[in-house]
Amino acid sequence: MNLPRLNAVPTVHKRNLPSKDLSRPVAATVQRQVYGPVRPDLIKRGIDILAALVAIIFVSPLLLVCALCTWADCGVWPVARRVRIGQYGRLFSLLTFRTEQDTAVSEELPDTRPDRSPVGQLLAISNLDRLPELFNLLRGDLSLVGPRPLSKDSDQYYAARIPGYIHRSQVKPGLFGWAQLHEQGYPMDIRRQIQLDIWYAQNASLKLDFRILRLSLQQVISGQG
Repeated sequence: MNLPRLNAVPTVHKRNLPSKDLSRPVAATVQRQVYGPVRPDLIKRGIDILAALVAIIFVSPLLLVCALCTWADCGVWPVARRVRIGQYGRLFSLLTFRTEQDTAVSEELPDTRPDRSPVGQLLAISNLDRLPELFNLLRGDLSLVGPRPLSKDSDQYYAARIPGYIHRSQVKPGLFGWAQLHEQGYPMDIRRQIQLDIWYAQNASLKLDFRILRLSLQQVISGQG
């Protein structure tokens, strides 16, 4: 894959930040600057809905099997709700299959932690625990392409420490992201990941989204993703 060099990501300066008023009108202004007057965001939303419907129908047997196995393994409702930060700072519930025996434990655990149930361990390693996110995609909480959603605490922490972080929230979080393409099979430094997310937000376009989807599919097929 011909990914651009990481050092090609522009440095974000404070002068690039929006005005002090971070209300919806400003966010909408930034969105118009990103997408232009043609409103391809409506096209992108249509693609998201179509992709979600097709995917849910296609993987519905797998969804049912995963749900039943998780329920039998954990003894509780198999779908967990994680509060995440969405576009423009809106809160939403991210849906995932439950992977822990203890329902109070955060999902942000390494795959080798003993808190994970046997089925949960398998789901986490294979990323099948993310299948319910298709319903977030259908509902409009997520898009096919965008930065991965963060928890409220993480969002506040990095917003106070990384210049230009506010740009990250101007686009909808997604199932696939520009930063994830650069992981190359190992965890990336979170600051570098956020820098790549900011670059994506400042350069968002349908053309870039299709490129990210194509490269992500290549990674999955090749076993790298």
